[in-house]
Amino acid sequence: MKPPKNKDKWSWNEIYPPLRFKSLLAAVKKVGFLPLNSKHSDIRDYIEKLCDHLGWCSPTSYVHPFTDCENTFSFDQIYSNRRTKAALPKEKQKADFKLKDLRPFDYYHYLLWVQYKMWEERHSNLPFFVNQAEYRFECSFEELGFVNSMDLNWMKPPFIWSPDNTYGFTTDFENFNAWLLISSSFHYFLYDLVAGTGQFDTSAYPLGMKTEDIFGHIRKSIERIFRIKLEKEILRSEYPTG
Repeated sequence: MKPPKNKDKWSWNEIYPPLRFKSLLAAVKKVGFLPLNSKHSDIRDYIEKLCDHLGWCSPTSYVHPFTDCENTFSFDQIYSNRRTKAALPKEKQKADFKLKDLRPFDYYHYLLWVQYKMWEERHSNLPFFVNQAEYRFECSFEELGFVNSMDLNWMKPPFIWSPDNTYGFTTDFENFNAWLLISSSFHYFLYDLVAGTGQFDTSAYPLGMKTEDIFGHIRKSIERIFRIKLEKEILRSEYPTG
């Protein structure tokens, strides 16, 4: 958020989401309701009216930091053809990323990119966020401004946890899949290393990751980067049964 225009700082009521929502509910009584199935421009104007009534800066003026970030990475080529890649002739398929190109980046660069994609859509397709279920079923993607349904692929989780406790991916790019899986797991266990006690909780991941020793690779990465020694069994705890 940008600093307020007419005072030194924002109050807690203005930045804490539940209290912001309560304030917005009160503002609706003064401003009125948003008409059903409003267009993008109508929703944007309504948001700005609510914010003007409360003296807040409108989220429609927000600029995502990805636009000015030099040390970042775009994953557009992965999601632009993720359902059609296998059906394309080999000479027309986009090449997988090279691991050496992905190494300078990690899971949070991917999250930053997803947030940026959401920011892009908010600037042109607010109806999709305001009433997503109705618009997905009653409006065509073309009516919403999407070229086709592939433009929404970035919204889908990249990992699949199958019923038989194995894991899979929603993209065909093996290097990207392996990189994102290891990077996200590394950050998950790194947080547990700092804030947790005893063995790591591995219940957030499919059992297949344990049997394939992916956790072992993560343990070695943590040891190498932080120059510490972890017990070999620390990432091999059994899954909770309760």
